[in-house]
Amino acid sequence: MIRLIFYGKVSSQAEPFCSGRFPEIFIFVHFSCCILRIMKTPTSYDSLPDGYAQAGIVDLKNNRQASILLNVFASIPLLIAYFWVSYAVTERGMEFSQTFFIIAVFFSLYIVYIILHELTHGIVYSLRTGHKLCFGFDGLIAWCGVPGIYVSRKTAIEALVAPLLVYSIVFGLLIAFVPSFSWKMIFVLLLTAHLGGCAGDIYDTWLLAFRYNNPKTLMLDDGPVQRFYEPVDLPQIPHQDTPES
Repeated sequence: MIRLIFYGKVSSQAEPFCSGRFPEIFIFVHFSCCILRIMKTPTSYDSLPDGYAQAGIVDLKNNRQASILLNVFASIPLLIAYFWVSYAVTERGMEFSQTFFIIAVFFSLYIVYIILHELTHGIVYSLRTGHKLCFGFDGLIAWCGVPGIYVSRKTAIEALVAPLLVYSIVFGLLIAFVPSFSWKMIFVLLLTAHLGGCAGDIYDTWLLAFRYNNPKTLMLDDGPVQRFYEPVDLPQIPHQDTPES
């Protein structure tokens, strides 16, 4: 039975035995087989399959103007939160040492958060594709993923939205339940910085959801550059970008 579960195979003799005398074992084997089938479903390719062409690109590495614009846009929520926290601190008449504590701890935790954010991207990519993680930093862009691998649209969306969902929930819960005012302000700043930092992920997710929404779309994520590929033998998607070489 152990070998049957490990390889995800149930013989015709084993199924009646499991379902009759030990239904729990049969259910476990059944779901193990389902998981194994899902894991065997292609989620990535080492090279671009035949019949695909590049349909669009998001290049924050060579397009410095777009990179700076994205970082400016991402900083807007943080600036709003900063002025709100400053107002709250002033209204409470907090001493300089307390204000300095909030700022110092925020920047320290923000560095840790950036690492965790990118690591979350990479973990999802790695789990879905089975490839080794790579870290990188290019000017204003930090990244973690599996460069050189063409991932499916579903895998790309999962990896893109994972940090947004995980850390929005984490920081939201901390803001709600942490009793200390100083720590509450720290997590407010971290939440807004997090939301702004997800601007690029949100944009790529929007592209995959509404522009490159062919189920067979592939994405090549090399950190600051994301390229989108679609089958050329299928109908063109309305309003897609002009293919670039």
